[in-house]
Amino acid sequence: VYGVEQITSGLKQAPENSMSLAKAISMYLSHLAATKHAGSTIRRYAKTYKVFQGFLHRDIQLQAVKRRDVERFQGDRLKTCTTAGVAIDLRQLRAFFNWCYGLEYIHRSPLVGIKIATSIKPVRFLTADEIKALYDVIEGDQDAMDLVTFYLSSGARATEILPPRFTWANVHQAEITLIGKGNKVRHVGLNDTMRGILESRKHLKHPFPFAYDGVYEKIVRKYYPLAGIFEADLHTLRKTAGALLIQAGVDIYRVSKFLGHSSVTVTERHYVDLLKQDYQDIARIMENKLKSDTHIINTLEPIQAHSGGNHGVSQGPASGQGGASISLDKSMTSVEKNDVPGPGLEPGSPIGAGDFKSPVSTSSTTPARFFCRILKPTICTCFMWAYFCLKCSFGPLQTVIFLPQFNAYVGLNRPERVYHMYSRFEALIHYSRNILAALFE
Repeated sequence: VYGVEQITSGLKQAPENSMSLAKAISMYLSHLAATKHAGSTIRRYAKTYKVFQGFLHRDIQLQAVKRRDVERFQGDRLKTCTTAGVAIDLRQLRAFFNWCYGLEYIHRSPLVGIKIATSIKPVRFLTADEIKALYDVIEGDQDAMDLVTFYLSSGARATEILPPRFTWANVHQAEITLIGKGNKVRHVGLNDTMRGILESRKHLKHPFPFAYDGVYEKIVRKYYPLAGIFEADLHTLRKTAGALLIQAGVDIYRVSKFLGHSSVTVTERHYVDLLKQDYQDIARIMENKLKSDTHIINTLEPIQAHSGGNHGVSQGPASGQGGASISLDKSMTSVEKNDVPGPGLEPGSPIGAGDFKSPVSTSSTTPARFFCRILKPTICTCFMWAYFCLKCSFGPLQTVIFLPQFNAYVGLNRPERVYHMYSRFEALIHYSRNILAALFE
């Protein structure tokens, strides 16, 4: 409606009322050829548009195509085609009508509002036994041997190593240049096997002077059945290359770049089943690493204890008895039970529950550890106390009165991982409260 108002008011030029659907389709196919789309792609598009025109039973004007026509076409195709096949038809129609809209041949695309089904099917790649069986049946055909090996080694799409996309100009000393979808260029390194294949074919006009249809006929229709490979095509070789890399432990980002995917998300979606196993392997590796590294375990235990409700205090079986020791951190010396804060240290509770004799014994503590574990937290607490006083406009005596509120403030603002250190510098607050109270009595 907005476009119609623009045309009525003279702000936008009216589309060509006389353009027929057939003429618009012919122009769009010429546009695809001019933008160097693959011949197979143009043929697939042309086939879809021919079926769509046949469904309409007449050569109608471009503007006369409505959403109801596309919906009826969708329903009719679903009777004889799969959901995935119909989705491809609709995407190709959408590309055509969007192009027409961009050139102002129509006011609105008839596919606006039509949902196109998306289905994620598992990636088909060849197993090790299937690869061996394939090489066994093509052993006497050197061209097929070279093609299969090059597809697996380069991860190329079917037409990316065939002319006119791939010529001797794409071959360099250490790499080859592949031209992919949308004329995107990527570089693939050469290994000794690939160099040997290219060297043996130097007498030819092109490295692989074959048409796509001929390659498909030979490998897919002839050799795949002989090797017992079914439900696979030339693209399966490319997917197999990616699967082999992932199974070898290559990083998913490097695999994505190697295959020329538009995003690493595409790679993850294609190889999700392989990556699930990879995630499980990583979890096992991490578990074994943590078990073997006692330093990491010693660092993590206080945090795990805090998350369970013990706030970094690992109690022994006799922790409830007087004189029993409680380990705060295995990397430091243990302290007596009387040195550990009591229940008053729960977040939000008043400070001062328990009698502190000695914050920590530093007989075996290095200067760096003493600063990081004791002095630094203590200084931070002093600054936090001063900030609390300024923020609340409290004087020293008022701060003593409102120590429970300060305790709650610290409980909300301190990092969890230093909770088990709080007992060391809370003694400072405890003693300061007694001194301030004595001064202002």
